[in-house]
Amino acid sequence: MSRCRWVRSLAVTASVVLPALIWLVAVPLAGCDLRVADPSGRPPLRVGLGAVVVVAVMVAVAGWGSLALLERFTHVARAMWLVAALSVFLVSFLPLTGSAAAPSTRVVLGLMHVAVAVALIPAMAVTSPGGRRGRSVTAQESETASC
Repeated sequence: MSRCRWVRSLAVTASVVLPALIWLVAVPLAGCDLRVADPSGRPPLRVGLGAVVVVAVMVAVAGWGSLALLERFTHVARAMWLVAALSVFLVSFLPLTGSAAAPSTRVVLGLMHVAVAVALIPAMAVTSPGGRRGRSVTAQESETASC
């Protein structure tokens, strides 16, 4: 496995483990009841460990996949991906601002969002070629480009 794939795999793993650890500390240990209001008027939804893990995996795979696609089709993949990733990260907080959830629930969910972003965004960006104009590609960057 190339260094690039190893770093990205580690980032995906961390982006799943970190929010799961936050959940394990917040719910069973601290006694936080993670419930989010359902906009359709049904009873609030409980945020379980399974949901945390599944959503984190989906976000991580989507992040890696979108970066891989951009790297395949454009020379400015890192810049484009960073703009998209940071935008998604910021937009992910919008449901927490208008939510009828308890403040502790908002804090815990917000921490989970930050944990996923901190694990994924820097690792994916560092392993992506720079894409500066007029610069020759080194052998290491060529290996990274095929990540």
